[in-house]
Amino acid sequence: MSSPHLLQLLDIISSSVHDIVKISEQANVAYPTLDQPYVATTPSELLAERPDVTQKAELAISACFQLMSNLTLPGAQMHLNAYGFHVASAMRVAMENNIPEIVHNRPEGVHVDAIAEVCGLDVNKIVRILRVLATHHIFTEVTPGVFKNNRLSSVMDTNKPIEDIKADPINKHAGTSGFPAFLEHTSDEMLKASAYVTEALEQHKDSALPVVFQANNLFEWYEQPGNEKRLARFGSAMQGFTNIDRPDAMLTGFDWSSLPEGSLVVDVGGGTGHVTMKIFENNPKLKYVVQDRASVLDHTKSYWKNTPHKGALDDGTVRIEAYNFFDPQPIKDASIFIMKHILHDHTDAQCIDILKNIRKGADSGTKLLVVEAVSAPVCVDDTVKDVKGYNPPSPPQPLLQNLGRAKAATYLLDMQMLAGLGGEERTIGGFRDILQKTGWKLVEVFPLAGTVKAQLLAVPV
Repeated sequence: MSSPHLLQLLDIISSSVHDIVKISEQANVAYPTLDQPYVATTPSELLAERPDVTQKAELAISACFQLMSNLTLPGAQMHLNAYGFHVASAMRVAMENNIPEIVHNRPEGVHVDAIAEVCGLDVNKIVRILRVLATHHIFTEVTPGVFKNNRLSSVMDTNKPIEDIKADPINKHAGTSGFPAFLEHTSDEMLKASAYVTEALEQHKDSALPVVFQANNLFEWYEQPGNEKRLARFGSAMQGFTNIDRPDAMLTGFDWSSLPEGSLVVDVGGGTGHVTMKIFENNPKLKYVVQDRASVLDHTKSYWKNTPHKGALDDGTVRIEAYNFFDPQPIKDASIFIMKHILHDHTDAQCIDILKNIRKGADSGTKLLVVEAVSAPVCVDDTVKDVKGYNPPSPPQPLLQNLGRAKAATYLLDMQMLAGLGGEERTIGGFRDILQKTGWKLVEVFPLAGTVKAQLLAVPV
């Protein structure tokens, strides 16, 4: 008897990879290899980010993982799943001890004896940890005991000299892309919180933080003595989380040029205002307000003043104002409110309070643009097929409806929100429900190219 399900998966892998190779040949650019460190601006990496390439890659990734799960004996596969946290733990050891920086720009590799000497750690333990990572294609073991950066390990590299990091460890991630900070943050406090999700659920806590860190919320915990490095890292991590997206991602959905000249755009909880800055660069005739907690506004102002757009603050095109979104919105003349990566930090009850407060600042013509990752059931969902712009994937059989491993980051991020903040990566139906309860109506969804996120456009009702 044949095994058609295996052959179907093999066909998807083969056809998808052949399509990528064809696109690569037409562009006269090779697809990236694992062996070379990641550099976002190289022709190979730009090719890998093309929407037509990522679409084919997602099919291949989904089919590869499903085939692997099918071929691996159940006990062995579940063994690997249960052991998964050890990879994150090993990543943290490498990052906290600056190993990506130690082997930076050393294509010949660095012997583990030299790595351990710089780290001040036991050489036998370090080599075992690095082999866990190299087995998962994070670092390359060139010859026995000699390791170098590769495409995956290099994204953990801040590209800072070891001497500078050791001289000022609290500001290790200042002035970087922020993505290494996001990985450190995830493999540190978020990994610890995740280990206590069961206890948090059994004790009916919103998150695991009260169980593992004895703190009411993450931000309160960061302000405790001894967490200065983590607090500084968190700010960089959130910028790094945003930088995962294509730089122009916010411009690929809602048509900002549809707003009349002088329209006011309010970025609620905007942090440094990097989202506003990208919109401003392409729409300089609009007016902007970046709102956030008073404690972060000095950092926001410094961020803008160290860019070519300093003049926008001076002439009032961009204003930076203190605002807590648990209070009523003070601005009453906004054309559009933006809330990016805000709602996923909070419970439904908290989101309802936040959205009601924003609604108090809206008139009949005001729009609300929520930007978040969008989760979905693993099966077909016909309950949201009437939402304009929402087109979930329709993958070939026998792939999972949500593309499985290719989209797994959204579901793992949802677990991170559950563990660390009590928040949630919501489905379209989940967003529609909380918007309806707060005086808003979801009218259109704009998937953001090259990301798992979407812009959700709502209007007052």
